[in-house]
Amino acid sequence: MVNLIKGIIFDLDGVITDTAKVHALAWKKTFDYLLKLRASLNFSESYSPFNLDIDYPRYVDGKPREAGIVSFCKSRNIILDEGDTEDIIEKGTLRGVANYKDKYFIELLETKGVSVFSDFVEFFLRAEKIGLPMGVASSSKNCKLVLENVGLAKKFPVRVDGVVSKNMNLNGKPDPDIFLAAASLLGIPPHKTIIVEDAISGVQAGERGNFGVVVGLARNIDKEALIKNGADIAVETLYELDFDTLNSMLANKVSREMKEAI
Repeated sequence: MVNLIKGIIFDLDGVITDTAKVHALAWKKTFDYLLKLRASLNFSESYSPFNLDIDYPRYVDGKPREAGIVSFCKSRNIILDEGDTEDIIEKGTLRGVANYKDKYFIELLETKGVSVFSDFVEFFLRAEKIGLPMGVASSSKNCKLVLENVGLAKKFPVRVDGVVSKNMNLNGKPDPDIFLAAASLLGIPPHKTIIVEDAISGVQAGERGNFGVVVGLARNIDKEALIKNGADIAVETLYELDFDTLNSMLANKVSREMKEAI
């Protein structure tokens, strides 16, 4: 069978590195502090902590920082003013909350560090061996810092992250903009590109961008939820994937689309 796969784009947090856990901890500390502050200043608001199992995947995971804040706050009927760039969280503004989360995340990154998932390393080496171009598409503005921290920055010359997205005025996940931009920079057509994502917003973006095969990596979420939201296949580890299967899936998808067009 002719190899139809022309490249792969990976999410960072939860796919390449274990930073998703670090982000989750930083978000919990941030939102819990914000909610406690608001409850102490407003008797009509009761303190109900941020739930890592429910709130994180539903409102925050995979989204740009500010979008995640808006999404979670909306779920609690909280509207924040945008505020100024240098605001602290005590100001109660969107920028203040974002700054607090970023500061704490970097502290955790420096003190606890992160590691690269072993299944990603094995999968990456197989893809590299057959010469597939690869890139990273992440909502994180700290993507470059994390890749440098684990020694992978040079392995991914194409990186579309939160900083690049802002400069290019791209919409965040679940819109497909960052994946489409990464594919364009790699010089590969989206419909022949594999997307590997662990977040619901990420697989939604892959589906909306009409990518070849959207792989849902179920490290911290049910496989069924990923399939329901746009993944073509869901696995618990990348050890389960082989390129013959992915190529067959892509061939079948192309065949179905051609028949539907006729």
